[in-house]
Amino acid sequence: SLSQRRHELAGELRITAPELWGELVLTPVLLGFKVRHPQVSIVAEFSNRAVDLLQDGFHIAFRSTRLSSEPYIARELGQ
Repeated sequence: SLSQRRHELAGELRITAPELWGELVLTPVLLGFKVRHPQVSIVAEFSNRAVDLLQDGFHIAFRSTRLSSEPYIARELGQ
């Protein structure tokens, strides 16, 4: 539900990530993003549980594993 209005991002962004990585690495990134895009509401769940992106309503999931046959687009961010 992010939309571009007058060249600004607005809407809700729902993110899930592993607990420790989310707290240590992702939180500072999200805080910086929020400063640059104050109209974006960020909902972040840091948990080690497996989530279903569609059923749980997440837009982005960060995971420290390889996807097997899941119907998602995955990109490696680092090692």
